Amino acid sequence: MLISPQHARDLLADLTRTCPMRLATAALGTRGFHHHGHVFFGDTALEGHKAKNRWWFVAEEVEQAGRTLAGLRLEPGDLVEVHLPVRQPGEVRGDKGSDWLGPDTNWRREIVSWMGNAAFHELEPEGDWDLLHTVNLHGLPGALTMEAFRARFGKMVRAGTYPLDHMTWTGTSWQMPREYVEVMDRWQARDNELLEQARICRGCGSLGPRYGAWRAPTPRGYVTLCPACSVAACEPYTGQLAGVAYTSVPRTTRPARFLCRMCGLSRAFTWDHCHDHGLVRGPLCASCNTYEGKGVRFLERPGALALLLDCPACERKQTLPERFRVDIATEHVRRIERHGRCPSRPRVQDTTPTHSGLTFTLGCTAHNTVWSRSMTAAEIAAVVAAFVTAGPATAS
Repeated sequence: MLISPQHARDLLADLTRTCPMRLATAALGTRGFHHHGHVFFGDTALEGHKAKNRWWFVAEEVEQAGRTLAGLRLEPGDLVEVHLPVRQPGEVRGDKGSDWLGPDTNWRREIVSWMGNAAFHELEPEGDWDLLHTVNLHGLPGALTMEAFRARFGKMVRAGTYPLDHMTWTGTSWQMPREYVEVMDRWQARDNELLEQARICRGCGSLGPRYGAWRAPTPRGYVTLCPACSVAACEPYTGQLAGVAYTSVPRTTRPARFLCRMCGLSRAFTWDHCHDHGLVRGPLCASCNTYEGKGVRFLERPGALALLLDCPACERKQTLPERFRVDIATEHVRRIERHGRCPSRPRVQDTTPTHSGLTFTLGCTAHNTVWSRSMTAAEIAAVVAAFVTAGPATAS
């Protein structure tokens, strides 16, 4: 039987009332489906099923996860040492012989990464960076204490649990309950197995990158398709909905039917539309749709300006949506304004709308100076029109 995510959360919370550890049942959601179609509670994988544009869980799998977690017995005296790999100065992913950042999910490495992040934030401005690679009396890097570590990362969830709840420093090593470590190791192995399976293109069987680069949303869930198979499976968009109001797009005309209007390599995820005029511009994949929020950085991509001008109203007025107008005006001010003869571009500390346009609060970091510069609506319109005419090079 399929049940909704909310029903699954309620069922899991009820079944795990006697579980000896804190669980993040509220975190049971659908975000993990992009990677491999499952979310985990403990070492039980809960598969997502999509129907009628909604996600569902299998009740029997939720019950299994609940019963398994409720049956755990974390004996206080049954602890095992947890080897946490030590990150050496300058060590990066892929270094030969390194156990710090390997290709697979590794919950031990994640804990060490959290430690390093927390220690960095505890470091004094003039502190010794080499201390971040030394272990203090608390078993933590730098001047980090367990209280500060838990304050920053105690809410981190893995497999529906809170790893930091179960860490004990003996003075010489980190230890955790044996049964908890076994659950986490089984989760890690199964998660990596599912990630490997999700890399296989459904069309040709080729192996793609990890973490969902080839994963495409469809009405029935995510599928893995390489760029070539995506091109073969989807139609190119040729303006089928040009000038149509976003609110009037027929439900039967799904974006997943088309290739992404921007990259042309992935199945589209959503109908991109102009928020100022409400008109459809074209279908975008999830990645390109997310990148559109990068402002001027998005405009530097080939085809980005043409996409925005696929709104007939913007094209006719030689303008762009408001959020891009603000970004373009900001870059323009940074390009022309200077503190005296200082060659450095100023930093925009604040942008304030006014009745006549925008006022920018600028700061020169080299001289610790702050001043303001205003632009009228007419000046902004002229700068945006020049940008549209000349292209993204004007924002460099």
